[in-house]
Amino acid sequence: MVLEYLDDTGNWITLDTFTGSGNSGQIFLRTYDLPAGGRRNGFRLRYRMTNGSGAGWDYWHVDDVCFDQVPIPLLQLTKVAQTLSDPINGTVDPKAIPGAYVRYTIALVNQGIGPVDADSLLITDPLRGNRIVRGDQQR
Repeated sequence: MVLEYLDDTGNWITLDTFTGSGNSGQIFLRTYDLPAGGRRNGFRLRYRMTNGSGAGWDYWHVDDVCFDQVPIPLLQLTKVAQTLSDPINGTVDPKAIPGAYVRYTIALVNQGIGPVDADSLLITDPLRGNRIVRGDQQR
């Protein structure tokens, strides 16, 4: 007997093959990590016989097929640039011109059901031009 799933390209992919050569009444407890191609809408799983049919052949019993969904994070990253002051207008209606002070805020929010691993994410945001970093303000 063969256990298969339908992947995202429409092909049946074998997860396991049971030869039937074991002891009578043998029980299998298996766990499989489904590849990304099988984790999709329209998921399908099947068991099929490789040969044999009729009396004396069909002694397979499949019970308790369980599925666990591993929770994954769904991260949303936003960046906001707020001009605080510039050398011409000061703090009244400041423009992002040379010499302006701009505060950059980067926020990362997990909107998924799974946690984010410690130290598994690195966010880099290179700044253009000649920028001077002073605390949380950049020029």
